[in-house]
Amino acid sequence: MRASMPKYVPSQGIPKYHLDYCFPGDESENRLTVLVATERCSKMKKAVVLPSKGATRKYAAKMMNELINECGDKDP
Repeated sequence: MRASMPKYVPSQGIPKYHLDYCFPGDESENRLTVLVATERCSKMKKAVVLPSKGATRKYAAKMMNELINECGDKDP
């Protein structure tokens, strides 16, 4: 059985965001590249379709910043 994650208390440290790629699609070359982010405590998620893995696009950064802002972790 998996232990549950402790609830986030702002005074206990920095929030954690986990990012990873997934590649949904069929076995041929028809695959998407998706960057998925999850905030550890709230379990909020966001997924962004990108042209390729590791693409340095402002769009992906903007979408990840939106998740951080939605979680209330933006800079004061």
